[in-house]
Amino acid sequence: MAERPAHVLLVSYLFPPSDVSAVRRVVALRRALHDLDVRTTVLMSAASGALPDDAAQRVVRAGDLRAHADGQHRVVAGLADGAVTRTRRRWWTRAIVPDATAATWAPAAIRAARRIVARDRPDVVFTTSPPESVHLVGMALKARGIPWFADLRDGWTFEPPTLRPYATALDRRLEGAVVRRATCVTAVTEPIAADLARRHPGARVAHLTNGFDPVALAAATDERATLDPSRFSLVYTGSGGVDGKDPRPFLRALERVLGADPALRERIELVAAGSFTEQETAALRAPALADVVRPLGRVEHRRALGLQQAADGLLLITSVGVTQVATAKLYEYLAAGKPILALAHANAAAELLRRSGGHELAPPDDEAAIARALRAYADRRVVDGEPYRPSPDFDLDAYSFPRIAERLLELCAGTPVPETLGAPC
Repeated sequence: MAERPAHVLLVSYLFPPSDVSAVRRVVALRRALHDLDVRTTVLMSAASGALPDDAAQRVVRAGDLRAHADGQHRVVAGLADGAVTRTRRRWWTRAIVPDATAATWAPAAIRAARRIVARDRPDVVFTTSPPESVHLVGMALKARGIPWFADLRDGWTFEPPTLRPYATALDRRLEGAVVRRATCVTAVTEPIAADLARRHPGARVAHLTNGFDPVALAAATDERATLDPSRFSLVYTGSGGVDGKDPRPFLRALERVLGADPALRERIELVAAGSFTEQETAALRAPALADVVRPLGRVEHRRALGLQQAADGLLLITSVGVTQVATAKLYEYLAAGKPILALAHANAAAELLRRSGGHELAPPDDEAAIARALRAYADRRVVDGEPYRPSPDFDLDAYSFPRIAERLLELCAGTPVPETLGAPC
């Protein structure tokens, strides 16, 4: 495109009233685009539920067989209570490439997208995955001459190569078709963008970072009364095994540190808000940690933000051996302005935390290293009471969605940005 778009079609599988992390990026981008006088229409799955003002808000929900057939999906989508997360998937979902929604939702989504184009043709279509089936919508509209930005919040065939080892070749072929045909491919972290640019020479690839939404932060609930004012409150918000993260090495390290320094039991609490597997929930409720660890279960996003803002410190856990990870929660943590104890090593999250300064890091699977980092963190923050001071040259505002939306519009207009790899978008 030669100029910035006036109308953008945003395609995301999930959208409010779903309250899971997958909706954050598209919600924040949409709000920021509106503030920049860019009109948007949103297309997503009916599995997200519905809101009474959908039509007025230009929200289109395409039919989805999973909305009726898969009750566990409603838990994952944040539409039903699920105190314990189960990671078992239905057998038939593993046989569909790129994912089950390619059969249950994508055909209806493509038809809905064509109706949107007939009524009010967008200048750009922006599809954000996972699930990767959203890009089938972008591919269909690109064939009609509409510029298409394919946004990857996770690597597709990058770390791990695929959820279905027997379908790796098919996944790679479909990924390659998306990368070649899209007007531009955007990725939330540098490792994902660099991998795509390396494997697809000449492709139009850009790093469009994840970030935090200032409007959502301002709407957070006041959670100061939830925390113990007499203790240093270390807060964790998120999930466990369902996302490849495991809190148990940290809990074992915590037990080790408390055993070596019993006095610390009276000075610190760990408050964990999120969904966990049965094994992780049992570890959180272990008798040895009963007076220190307080699991709250799954909470609404605005409560999670309130807990982050009320905390004295924040705990971050990342997956083992995954370099691409830097979720939206990390940027919310940074925006809260609290010292972070991060189980992150050799990944995008660890690199960002080092640049921001003032945090303590350890590999997520090294219990001894975690214990050392926790001891150092406790000495510095709990015992000495040292306040958090970020690096003076760290530009936190660069990771706000208003700035990210501006960068997206620059890419749409063909303006080179520093994060662009390969051919210019």
